[in-house]
Amino acid sequence: MGFRYRQVEAALACTFRVSVEFQTRAFRGRINHLQRLGLPMGVSPGKGKKIDYSREQICQWLLALEFSEFGIDPKIIVSMIQRDWKHLARYIRDAIDEESCAGNEVILVMTPAVMSDPWRLGGRTLIPSVPRLGMFRLKEPNILIPHVTSGPLPFWIWLATNPRLGLVNLTNRIVALDNALEASQT
Repeated sequence: MGFRYRQVEAALACTFRVSVEFQTRAFRGRINHLQRLGLPMGVSPGKGKKIDYSREQICQWLLALEFSEFGIDPKIIVSMIQRDWKHLARYIRDAIDEESCAGNEVILVMTPAVMSDPWRLGGRTLIPSVPRLGMFRLKEPNILIPHVTSGPLPFWIWLATNPRLGLVNLTNRIVALDNALEASQT
């Protein structure tokens, strides 16, 4: 099932509790900027071209907007989502599985070092500084971050060895988005 842009924008605005006044200006501008940078993947919008967006593509926007809440540059956000989409898609599926619905919610974890990585890496491109993403379950806080951890690590160990973490309750955000998308169809 696909959703038109108007439905997607309204659902995302509802999810982020954006007022109508800002939805038509700043929020729409943010979404349009993400489109110009390549999100959602697999879509090339044009003037007058009608596109049906899949839930997966809408979730890419949702994640990009969540990462924007941390003040991360949109170019870095798009790189991060494109690089890690295979894992992120699985986290999204897990976020609404039976276990999550029973209260063991999925928490998305990111390890940002956007400012300091380029300095530490000798000023090379921003791509190495794209935060790494992982997840854990609320009741089983063992973090798994692909390409960083060889296996799940207890949250407290990860926190003790990393200067900063960004956390998003992915279950909460996906449920809110799904409810808003459902409401947009009526």
